[in-house]
Amino acid sequence: MSFPGRGLIRIINTPVWLPALFFIMLVFSAFICEALIMFVCSYFAFPHVWAHAFSDAALLSVLLFPVFYLFSSRPLIKYISRLERAREEINSARGELEIKIAERTKELKRANDELGVLHAQDNENIKKLKSVKVAMINMMQDMKEAQEELQKLYMKEQEHLKEIGEVNRRKTEFVSGVSHELRTPLASIKGFTSTVRSDKAMDEKTRDEFLKIVEDETDRLTRLIDDLLDLSRIESGRLKIKEEKLDIAPLIKKCVEALTGQSKERNIQLQLIVPDSLPEILADRDKVTQILVNLLSNAIKYTQNGGKVTVTGGARDDAVIVEVSDTGVGISKENLPHIFERFYRIEKPGIEAKGTGLGLSITKALAEVFHGRIDVESEEGKGSKFTLSLPK
Repeated sequence: MSFPGRGLIRIINTPVWLPALFFIMLVFSAFICEALIMFVCSYFAFPHVWAHAFSDAALLSVLLFPVFYLFSSRPLIKYISRLERAREEINSARGELEIKIAERTKELKRANDELGVLHAQDNENIKKLKSVKVAMINMMQDMKEAQEELQKLYMKEQEHLKEIGEVNRRKTEFVSGVSHELRTPLASIKGFTSTVRSDKAMDEKTRDEFLKIVEDETDRLTRLIDDLLDLSRIESGRLKIKEEKLDIAPLIKKCVEALTGQSKERNIQLQLIVPDSLPEILADRDKVTQILVNLLSNAIKYTQNGGKVTVTGGARDDAVIVEVSDTGVGISKENLPHIFERFYRIEKPGIEAKGTGLGLSITKALAEVFHGRIDVESEEGKGSKFTLSLPK
């Protein structure tokens, strides 16, 4: 239960502006009382009272102040109390809000720090990803290059295997050819020898013919073995070469003279178109002679009776050229790529192609020993032209 005196207690805890308000109210009450007394005195004609009007008014105001306070302070104090409670609630709410704001600020700062860390980690991860991407690109490029290199190696390996297969094929053909070339004269020698030994009543002329055949076949075997040895020495690099500077014009003339008798036997015209001298070349005299003899003997061998063989010599650019052309049977387009192969011989009607089948192979190999080459042009039925080029 409240009582008026509680206002006096509360006024002590009131803000500074409340006593000033009460003082103003007290002064205002004193002036009102003085005005009221002066009005009453003037109305009832009591002038002697005017001198004491102010003091009486002040005393009356003091006496009336508690009464005024008792009747006016209670609602004011209630209002002030509500304001105080509201202020306290506001302060409390503000404090809680400030705490929440501080906590939220800390949380936001912590979240911001975490975001900063995550951002830094993301940047680091992005850098790592870029590095990984670059590394992957480089690795893919390396893999592509390695794949291309492997493809090249594979192609080279296939080429090597193909070359090995070709070598094996040629080896097989070579063994087969050698076996055939050896078997034919050996069979002939054995047959005729057995006949001569077994037939005691054979006349001397027939015996001499048989022995001549045995001798020819023996010479054929000797040539075959010599050719095989030459080819083996050339391919293995064991061929003995005695290089010297020489003019091959006299060599050409000498080779033509050596084969003139063979050409006359078959009524073949042997024409020589060579200057007195040609630019010197660095080569072996005997091996160049062997090349020229092989080319000339082949031309005579594959030319019909009454034909013509022409030997031309000259110089072109940085090489000495010797051309051997004939009006013989010629070479077909199918046979032309194979004429330098071992044991390859062209069988033509009316042409007796005796030999080992190694002549052109040896000729081409010898030309290459001196960094030269042999080219051939031919048309079946019209003749052939072999061109020997030897560097100056």
